[in-house]
Amino acid sequence: MSVPKLKDLVREAGVILPDWESPSNPKYCYEWAFSDGQNAVLTQWYRDIQQEGSRIYCEIIPDDVLQEFSDWSGRQRNRFLRVVQIFEQFADTDDSLRVVVVSGIHRFLSEGKPDKVKRRQLDPVTWKVHRMQDREGFVLERSSLNPPLLNPGLEEAKNTPQLITRIAYNSEDWHHPTGEAANEEGKSSYVVKMRFGHEEWLFRNEWLLDGWRYSFLQGVHKGGKRYENQVVDIDLCTIMPAPGRERRLVARIADVEVLSEPQAKEVYQRFEENGWLDQMEAEVRGEDGNSQPLRSPTTFREMFNIRFKADKVSFYPKGTPLTEGISASQVNRYQIFNITEISPEPTAGSRTRGRIGQGHVEPAGPRTRRPTSATTYTPEHQNIQRKLVEKLKSEYGPDSVLAEQDFVDVRVETEQELIYYEIKTELDPRLVIRQALGQLLEYAFYQGRRETRTPTGLVIVGRCPLDQDSDAYLREIDRFLPMPLTYMEISL
Repeated sequence: MSVPKLKDLVREAGVILPDWESPSNPKYCYEWAFSDGQNAVLTQWYRDIQQEGSRIYCEIIPDDVLQEFSDWSGRQRNRFLRVVQIFEQFADTDDSLRVVVVSGIHRFLSEGKPDKVKRRQLDPVTWKVHRMQDREGFVLERSSLNPPLLNPGLEEAKNTPQLITRIAYNSEDWHHPTGEAANEEGKSSYVVKMRFGHEEWLFRNEWLLDGWRYSFLQGVHKGGKRYENQVVDIDLCTIMPAPGRERRLVARIADVEVLSEPQAKEVYQRFEENGWLDQMEAEVRGEDGNSQPLRSPTTFREMFNIRFKADKVSFYPKGTPLTEGISASQVNRYQIFNITEISPEPTAGSRTRGRIGQGHVEPAGPRTRRPTSATTYTPEHQNIQRKLVEKLKSEYGPDSVLAEQDFVDVRVETEQELIYYEIKTELDPRLVIRQALGQLLEYAFYQGRRETRTPTGLVIVGRCPLDQDSDAYLREIDRFLPMPLTYMEISL
């Protein structure tokens, strides 16, 4: 698929730049904003566009951008300042501008080379600019949800965003802080000041809540709410110690859920109740670090922003370099980036603990195996269960609803009905159905568990509504069962 020329899209947007009409004049080729004094068009990376409900938008805080990319050349800085000028011109007015949406390999992942734009399109919908209420910044917002923002040609239209971010170096597979990263980074770095990074417990296998590992990635934190309540795949990279300081791929985590602040706050409380925060503090102090940030009032925001299943982690073969087109000096920053592909693929068993928690064969010599914990329910599961019980008690009466009897999440029992409810907390309804179905069938049909009564209904409980495919999937299964199989949404 050919990529439309930027010049043609600018002209299509109604911006007339006479001195760019010559085919040999490259004056505007690398610009990010275009204006003829009346009309304007901006280029915008798809990865930076967010959607919340009926809003499609992106936020730009000029001071933060200039601080983050303080090593920009004078030309790059001036290009960005011309974008800011257009924001100033259009902010809180009745005038709209146009946006060219681009996707591909962003320059901050490409060894200082120019952006590699793989797809480019002029959005048919106009955009408005508003000033932010609480910050010195701007919100660029699409005027309408329809037609959809992206056509199928844009790579980031995949269901699951493919991301990459850096984590601080750790020779113990991110089980606990080692103090090593503090010896490798600049003096102003948080890791240097505190002698630990919050992601250094990333693969602490024994700290699981109902099979979920809760942790923190600085890149996700810096991305704000861009991926909140979404499922993403994340590749992790790190910078090796001096003298080599090579950029190396570490692991890929599939189906990562990005947490909301209320989720993070509850997880923090659970870690405190389980004594895990005390262990974290002791381990930081053991590396002569400052553990005080672990106990500040808003620490939960900087300690928990992701969760994932332990069996969704695969380590890359040890020493795997970042591939061509992705390796970059800009990996020095703890940012998160959207990527289209990465090679080679991680392979389970290709190195020690090739898949987290699987106990793969390791090289000869002394070794230790990390312990794993007993099942502990997640805050998400308990909140859904509490809401479900309250809802069912109001419908069937308090004496007819029981939680956790014979390990069934919730059951309703009346003279006429016996209904089993199984709760799963994944965001993808397809996964909720897959994981809950086996347990419900065991409760209903396994001879060792069967009650004198046959259940009159089986209910799968999830936190998101069924999509069209999942609804069809559920109805197809329901055809083969002697009792109704249904789905209930209980949102957090």
